[in-house]
Amino acid sequence: GARRRRQAWDATGVSQAHDMVGDRFGFKQLVVVLTEQASVVALHSQTGQIVWQHYLGGSDPSRRTVLKNIFVTRPAAPDNSLEMQVLGEVEPEGVSFLAAFHPLSGALLDRRTLPAKAVVASLVPLVDSTHRRLLCLLDSLGDVHVVPDTAEAKRMVAAHQRSLLFYRVEVGGTLLRGYGLAAEQGGRWRADERWSVPLPRGEVVAALGPHNADESVKLAGRILGNRAVLLKYINVNLLAVATTSTATVPVLRMYLIDTVMGAIVHSAVHKDAAGPVHVVQTENMVVYSYWNRKKERQEVAVLELFDRTDAQLATAAQIMQFNASSAVMPGFQADRPVVQGQAYILPQGLRSLAVTTTRRGITPKAFLAALSTDQVLSLDRRFLDPRRPTAKPTPEDQEEGLVPYTPMLPVMPTAVLSYNQTVQRLRAIRVAPARIESTCHMVAFGADIFYTRVTPAKAFDCLGDDFNFLTLVLSVVGLGVVTWVLMWLQGRRDLSNAWK
Repeated sequence: GARRRRQAWDATGVSQAHDMVGDRFGFKQLVVVLTEQASVVALHSQTGQIVWQHYLGGSDPSRRTVLKNIFVTRPAAPDNSLEMQVLGEVEPEGVSFLAAFHPLSGALLDRRTLPAKAVVASLVPLVDSTHRRLLCLLDSLGDVHVVPDTAEAKRMVAAHQRSLLFYRVEVGGTLLRGYGLAAEQGGRWRADERWSVPLPRGEVVAALGPHNADESVKLAGRILGNRAVLLKYINVNLLAVATTSTATVPVLRMYLIDTVMGAIVHSAVHKDAAGPVHVVQTENMVVYSYWNRKKERQEVAVLELFDRTDAQLATAAQIMQFNASSAVMPGFQADRPVVQGQAYILPQGLRSLAVTTTRRGITPKAFLAALSTDQVLSLDRRFLDPRRPTAKPTPEDQEEGLVPYTPMLPVMPTAVLSYNQTVQRLRAIRVAPARIESTCHMVAFGADIFYTRVTPAKAFDCLGDDFNFLTLVLSVVGLGVVTWVLMWLQGRRDLSNAWK
């Protein structure tokens, strides 16, 4: 084929070997994965080819390098100087490191070693003058590190010190802790413990479901069949914590914890339930799965949270008045929401849960399930609605579009996103929004990697690949010719009438 031109941002030449020119729909992407062999690999979403790869391990076989997470610190820049950070750990020393890459070219920009093991790492909602998001890391010694380590970043952290809060909890642990920042001399920061939540004796953390802080929300309320509105309880600081206990009878507990104050907003109990547990949180919904040991089946439960108002809001004026009176964010008050919940039966085993996310949050959600058959199933949000009526639907229920309750979740062949493909040892799913609203990217991985685009409400904002463009062009041309002929005939008729 024709030789590709090297892009200005390309320091490694990958743009000459691969199609790296973006499209207007945002379908061409790089899928960056971390392997157990300490390699960072970028795959082309359209072709599946390896665009670039780096090995971050060492040559000493007695030392093992484990890659933990990826943080996109500069997703966009005027000069395309993008950046992502890869967090890793060297065992048995227990020392963490950060490796900075250009996500498109794969060029290694920087590598720094932390003095201790990083136990918490999180992007904070602060952006410096170079369009770089700040990354904060808490190490095992209690020190907080800010990346990039610049004077501007330190000034920004100092200006927002009171609002920068983070928490620490581990799967298998029995204690949750919340921290703030305490300044020390020399521009250093220490973690200052603000709250702690010990679990009851015999309980351990089985799964965590944090809120996606970058998620877009279309509506702040849910419109009912009688045109009233239930306001959603949306708290980006809410953490869903699932615990299991085998002290006497197997019990699963779901705690919804406000990580700003350490307050338990809501808790639910499931007897005769055990792991593995999988949790996902989106908007005002928490969906989690567990194994019912008594019935020997996989179950999926859903909780939907609404603000505790005196009455349903019926008009736009009431909604505006309610919003004006809520000057305090949910994360800084102890008001408990109204919680509605239901449980369902999934006829197949479950290995992971995820939820679709789009650029504007307009497209209805769909929940993605990694099945024990090594396939990916898409579950419509309407089937996981806790408001599904258990009795005969009323006219208001029908107006709201509620599906009558049935305990069994449908597994329809047309909803299997992996088609006839088997993703060997499937264990997790990751989702990212595309540039157009109807579509998001999905990667399911295990021993294999499977990629596809998901459209929960069909591709309503673009034409399909099978669209008949020839018919459209011929129709437009034909309509234009007919219009011109009619105008010419009308002109001749008008001229003939004028001479009479």
